[in-house]
Amino acid sequence: MRKSLSVLMCLCLCLLLLPFGSARATEGLSEAWQLDYADFACSIILEAAANCFLCHTAFPAMNPYGQDIVDFGFGWFALDGVDSDGDGRLNGDEIYDDCTLPGDAASPTEMTTWSRVKALYSR
Repeated sequence: MRKSLSVLMCLCLCLLLLPFGSARATEGLSEAWQLDYADFACSIILEAAANCFLCHTAFPAMNPYGQDIVDFGFGWFALDGVDSDGDGRLNGDEIYDDCTLPGDAASPTEMTTWSRVKALYSR
């Protein structure tokens, strides 16, 4: 009886810790993304990655960019040429040039991107 109670307690503890294990795994992916893009992405994008909003709307729900990362087998550089959020800007343009979130459909259009504004004033 005592042994079965111990086993039951261990199982309950494991079930309680299960969600935290998934969050830690996701944090590892976030850290890997940040390391890969550290020299290219602006601080806003890197902060979004650190806070999980680069790929999630609210954990564990994924935004379009996060879902594409999963679908592409976590090969995020392959997604630079894709427009995950359907806003007319490629993910790479949003990450490297525009400093907008590639999973946020409300990010600026080509006419209002930071790159466009910089180009207007560099003449």
